[in-house]
Amino acid sequence: MRIIRAIDQVLLEQRGHLFPWAPVCLALGIGWYFLLPVEPEIVNYAWIGGLGAASAAVALRWQGGWSTLAWAVF
Repeated sequence: MRIIRAIDQVLLEQRGHLFPWAPVCLALGIGWYFLLPVEPEIVNYAWIGGLGAASAAVALRWQGGWSTLAWAVF
């Protein structure tokens, strides 16, 4: 539990300085998409959309350092 609190504290301290990571997260998602050997099926898009919606709900519900990671997943 101490490690989780430490990570939460570090993320809270970096709260105003994380916006430059937005293009990095976007580029990682694009790169991951182009590494796929075949085009994903429609079911996979539904799962990814559900994961995005769930992570946005988590980010809005629980304020703190972990909401920053949820926004990155979104």
